[in-house]
This record gives sequence, C-alpha cells and structure tokens, in this order.
Amino acid sequence: MNTSYQKLFFENLKNFIPSEMGLAEAIGSVLNMSTASTYRRINCQTFLSLDEAVALSKAFNMPLTGFDSGAKNIVGFVANELSPNKDSFYAYIQGLGKDIETILKIENSNILYAAEDIPVFYHFISKPLAYFKMFYWMKAIQNVDNTANMYYSTDMFGDYYEEEMTKIFDTYSKIPTTEIWTEETILSSLRQIQFFYDSGFIPKKEDAILLCEQIRVVVNHVKKQSELGEKLLSNDIQTGKPFRFYISDLMIGTNCVLCKLGNTRVSYLSYNTFNSMKTTNNFFADQTENWLNNLLSKSLMASGSAEKQRNIFFKNLFLHIDKLIQTIELS
Repeated sequence: MNTSYQKLFFENLKNFIPSEMGLAEAIGSVLNMSTASTYRRINCQTFLSLDEAVALSKAFNMPLTGFDSGAKNIVGFVANELSPNKDSFYAYIQGLGKDIETILKIENSNILYAAEDIPVFYHFISKPLAYFKMFYWMKAIQNVDNTANMYYSTDMFGDYYEEEMTKIFDTYSKIPTTEIWTEETILSSLRQIQFFYDSGFIPKKEDAILLCEQIRVVVNHVKKQSELGEKLLSNDIQTGKPFRFYISDLMIGTNCVLCKLGNTRVSYLSYNTFNSMKTTNNFFADQTENWLNNLLSKSLMASGSAEKQRNIFFKNLFLHIDKLIQTIELS
C-alpha cells in the first residue's frame, strides 16, 4: 500500500506534539488505542483513517494542508489566538517557550531570523522592557479591558512573568542562529517608547529614559555576540553556539523566521503587529528559504569579521537611542 502521505503526516506531527511526550504516547492518548495499534500506524502497517488524522490534527494544532504536491500553493498556518485579556498574553509567552524548547531538543536544529523589529526573545533580557512591550500590546494593540486608565511603571506586573521569560531567552541562546538586522530594526521600539511618553502613558521621564537604556542593553548584547560569533545567555555566559550576524541595507518588511529541525522546516511570519503564525509546508519553506538566502547574499556578514562596518552599524544604533534620550530629557 502507498503510505508516503502517512509517513509525512507522522514526520510533521513530531514537530507539534509536546516536547515531553513521545510520538506513540501522543497518538495513543488522542486516539485511545493500544500501543500495538499505535505502532502499526506509525510503521505504516495499518492505514491511518481520515477521522484519526483529523483528530490528531485538532489535538496538536497541526494543519492538514500541504501534503499533496499537486496543491503545493495551498498553505495552512497555525496562528496564535490572542484575546483582549492578560491571560492571553501569558498563554502567548508559554506557547513561545514550548516552541523554542522543541527546537532546542532536535539535533542539528538552527534558526534563520530576518528582523524587521528587535527579535522578541531579546525583550526578555530586560524586565522593564519586556513589561513595556506587554503594556504596549495590551493597551495599543489588543485593547485589553481595564487598560484605558492604565499607565506604565517598571514593576506593573511584579515578578509574575520574569522566570518564564529568562528561561525562554536562555533557551534561544542555546540554538545556533543567523540574524539579519538593519538600522530600522530598533526604531519601532524607540517610536513606541516616544509615543507612549508623549501621550502621557509613561508618566515618569526617568522610566522613559530607562526603557531607552534597556534598548541599549539589548543592542550591546547583540554586539557582543556578533564580535564573538557566539551566542550568550542572559548573564553573558558564552554558550558555544554559533551566532552569525548580518547587516542589510535593504528594508526587510516583515519579521520572518525559518527554523530547520532535522528534515523539517518551520516558517514563522509576523502579523497583526505582535502575533505570529507558523507552517511546516515545504513549498512555503522553499519560498521562504530562497528569499532569506537572497537577502543574506546582499547583506554584510559582521560576526567575527568586518570589524569596521560592524562598529559603524552599532554606533548608528546607539545614536538613535541617544537622540531619543535627549529628546525626552529636553521635554
């Protein structure tokens, strides 16, 4: 019997099940079948029924589109559901943590990240900056209930998310990564700070300046990594994992991430300002990888080499930060 689609289905499913579960355990728990029956399906000795495939797809949020090469341009995405409440944001952070843990556990995995904005993981280096991003999301993007009269403060969420965010960043730091930045990469965050300060939602001048300085902390962290060609934990300890840093003069246009997990590729795209969606569709991964490789070919590799160009680039980023601090101080 022809089981090529069934094999592909189970290969894809591995990327969606919880990292602490094995494939057979995950399938058995959803389909309520014996271990023997589960393995007959995994080994393609028994056909997986359509009802079973749909049940597994729903249970683990895996799209069923893209298995037919004749319909390769039909692409299914898994999107995060964000609701106008604080719990929705915490669920988003937890989902991000699960995704990055899964990537870390797969041998020879790596990440290619085209950064229109500061990659989300770097916000987690700094509690004030991470909490500002949460505040911005709740107030300006999702219109969370009871935020109309809410104002930013550095301790507005206490320590509720801190441990989770540090863990996520340190996990990201253990995965070989290539990042592509432009001078525009930090500007959206700086504009958000300026807008909320000018609007009175950051009432204290010293808090607005602190947020600018936290952007500087992030940029300094990336600069150190680019000099070493190696990723660093949140406490600046070297991980030994390669970090390739590229500077692009081209506008990136969107945050785009391609994760290679063994024989599987997962593409992530940003949408609705803060959210992201992902797919394992091979056609889409080919298109994404081609676009990223073209962008790399027109960018300058500035990790471990090109010291002069690297220093000029980061100097310009620091000048953007200094300019906003000066504007705030004079206001």
